[in-house]
Formats: sequence, C-alpha cells, structure tokens
Amino acid sequence: MTGSLLLTTQQLQVEFQRLINKRHRASTRSVTASTRSSWRSPTKCQQKLDQNIKEGFAQFEKVQQHLKNAEEQLREVGVLGNSITT
Repeated sequence: MTGSLLLTTQQLQVEFQRLINKRHRASTRSVTASTRSSWRSPTKCQQKLDQNIKEGFAQFEKVQQHLKNAEEQLREVGVLGNSITT
C-alpha cells in the first residue's frame, strides 16, 4: 500500500510539473505577443508628444508670419520717415 501511495504521489508530481510548465509556456507566449504588439504601435505618450510637436510647429509658423508682417511695416515706416526728412 505504501508503494502504491508513493507511486501515485510521484505520478501526481510529474503531472503537476507538466501542467506548471504548460502554463508557463502559455504565459510566456502571451507576454511576448503583447510586447511585440506594443513595440509595433506608438504609445499614447508618443502620440501626445507628436501632437504637441505638430502644434508647436504650427504656432512657430504663425509667429514667423507675424514677424514678417512687422518687418514689412517697419520697412514702410522707414521709407516714410526718409521721405519726410528729405
């Protein structure tokens, strides 16, 4: 009877270890797939950074346009000032 219990215990240990290994492999595959997926798609943080950069460039272009307009107006004021003094 002791021999039978020992054999059954050993068989259960082998089966238990097989199930643990199977579960571990499935978990590893899941983590690997998830990691690969996240590497392929930009994160929300990266998307927000990209959006902020685009908005920053748009604002920079507006500032450049305002500076060009101001420069043109200063040039006209300079021409007007020269015509008054001459």
